[in-house]
Parts: sequence; structure tokens; C-alpha cells
Amino acid sequence: VSSDGLLAVSHAAAAASAAAGVGSSSSSDGAGITLFSGVSLEAVMCITTTAQGFERLEFLPDASHQLWAVTSTTAAAEEDRNSSSSIMRFDAATGALLQTINAPHGRSAVTAFAVDPGMRVVVTGGADHLIKIWQITETLDQQQQQQQVLPGYQSFTGHMGPITG
Repeated sequence: VSSDGLLAVSHAAAAASAAAGVGSSSSSDGAGITLFSGVSLEAVMCITTTAQGFERLEFLPDASHQLWAVTSTTAAAEEDRNSSSSIMRFDAATGALLQTINAPHGRSAVTAFAVDPGMRVVVTGGADHLIKIWQITETLDQQQQQQQVLPGYQSFTGHMGPITG
């Protein structure tokens, strides 16, 4: 639940138009996120993505209207080894995609996720036994510029098992 009372629910793309009946922020064959009013429980926005599904949705506890989503992979995709999870950051007021961290743990699943309250970094843990700290960017353009100059994360190794949380 966001600070202004929005609820977020993920769903298959086919359910987006049937369940929401509201405008979609993009069009694709992926999974979607529907935002509902916490007061009336009416759908206020549907965000359609190219993701196969979502493992976790999280609003920031402040009034920034940011929704973070950790994507999931299907069992078939995991067996195929050509697919991995990613992290997406949306503006919950407009549905705009603000940042994507593709394959943060390579082919391994993201098993833990936290956002710094100061909005400087995102911390991920993975089934690959790594903890990574990622820089938060303001826009996708800024993200692309930074990828050309600095690495997007710092990695911490030596954990004996998958990171959970």
C-alpha cells in the first residue's frame, strides 16, 4: 500500500483489460500491474509490461509515488537458461517506467530486495549467493549515460547460500 492509499496487484496480460477497465500505460503481451484505490477499491491504472510475471511489488514509504517490481521467470524459462529476473521502477502516478535493472544476478533469481530510504541505492540478494548494491537513477536516459561511465553496482561475495529476505 502506498502512502496515498494505492494498492498494487500483478496479473497476466489477458486479465488487464478485463479486470481493470482503465487505460493502460503501454501495450505488450507481458504481465501487468493494476493499481487500485485503497478507499473505493476501484482500478485507477493498469501498467502493462513485457515481464513474464512479478515476484514482488513494493511502494516506497514516502510520497514519491514510486512502485518497485521484481519480475519472475517461468519454470520453462528457467530450464531454458535464456531468461532471468529484473527489477523495474515505475512512477505510480503516471505508470511511466523510470528505471530497469536487467538480470541483476545473471541467470539466478532475485531472492531479496530493499530500497535505501534515502533513495540512493537498491540492494538485491540472489540465488547466486551474492549481494549487490545498485545506484538509483532519475530517468532511463540518466541510467543509460551512467552505464557508459560507471558500473551499475558493487557486489559482495562469500555467502554460503542464497540470500533471502
